[in-house]
Amino acid sequence: MKRKLGIILALLVTITKGYSLYFDWSLRDSLSFVYFAGSTNTNSQMLVNSASILMNLYLDDKKYLSFGLSDYYLLNGNVGTNHIFIDKVFVNYTGDTLQFVLGRNYFKKLSGLVMAAKGDGLNFKAILLGTEIDLLVLYYGLLPTLISSFEFNPEDQLQGSKRYTGGISISRYDLIGEKLSLGFFYSFDTSTNTKYQPFYLELHNVGSFGGNTAYRFAFVYQGGQNQTATVSSFAGVFDFIWKISGAPKAGMILSLGYASGDADRTSVYPSGNTNSTDLQFNIPGFYDTGLILFPKFSNLIVAKLSGFLSLQDILVINLNAMVLNKAVALAPISDSGANLNSSYLGTEFSIMMKAHLDYSLDLILSAGIFLKGDAYSEKSMMYKIFTGANYKI
Repeated sequence: MKRKLGIILALLVTITKGYSLYFDWSLRDSLSFVYFAGSTNTNSQMLVNSASILMNLYLDDKKYLSFGLSDYYLLNGNVGTNHIFIDKVFVNYTGDTLQFVLGRNYFKKLSGLVMAAKGDGLNFKAILLGTEIDLLVLYYGLLPTLISSFEFNPEDQLQGSKRYTGGISISRYDLIGEKLSLGFFYSFDTSTNTKYQPFYLELHNVGSFGGNTAYRFAFVYQGGQNQTATVSSFAGVFDFIWKISGAPKAGMILSLGYASGDADRTSVYPSGNTNSTDLQFNIPGFYDTGLILFPKFSNLIVAKLSGFLSLQDILVINLNAMVLNKAVALAPISDSGANLNSSYLGTEFSIMMKAHLDYSLDLILSAGIFLKGDAYSEKSMMYKIFTGANYKI
């Protein structure tokens, strides 16, 4: 045993020789209660506790190692489940014109429509002749299903995704707006290789109209193959941000989103296409579609108006109004309750309040209602109440 400890100590001394080591850690716990009345007129309540320990070992001001271990407990009715998993483990290097991350981490690229997920892999960034080049290669087969956000197929939900994703984005800061980017991403499944093999082209732009206004814009074309046909679909999103003068952290955001649909589909999953070209947009990334219904961003038109106010960083209040429509009335969305051939899904009103009491404690309250539209045969009101507390040591 002493010999083994001596070998380990010698290795650590060798690896860290010449480095100025610095170590920090934090312990976080989030306890929340959710009460939800869903689209099928059934109520549910859940108690969720998520705890994690995060550790960083800094070798110098450019290199560090990061590790996170999480415990997730869910009490749904009378049934409780518990999961312990490695949330992140990676090495990071950040230089003047070069950065890379190797390992498990959360990666968001461009607008987040195509890429906003955890994965295991390599992310490499470099600045060359004023151009930012971002390369990414990820694998999702080692992720616990709890933190895997890929749901291209029902098998992904049950067994976990076995997908690889690779991509490149190129950005300039001296063309249109503050940043103009073009990205290409490709995804394929090793376990069900004929199921769904999409690629994405994304144009992303952020900038300002002057004064207290700003904007974000993204357009994504999706191609590739599904089980039986060619995929050809698209989506676009636009945000207009207005910050109120004289109120340092107050303003409004107008968000518009469109994701194409396909009238001959039976579901939003890739296997739901019945014939001809698949026109329904499917993404592995993220787009905010609300607090209550939150359908997949597929066959959807979203219009959202949000107001935000921060009072000395102690109390944050967000007010939201959102209207949801089908892009194609005959095509499905991810909520099976919207079973009628009508475009109007409904309107959501929600509020979120977060009180930052001190460095270690936050209190959160979110609540909202969803008023169903003509696409629903069953008209009961949907609502959700979320309360929680975040504690950090």
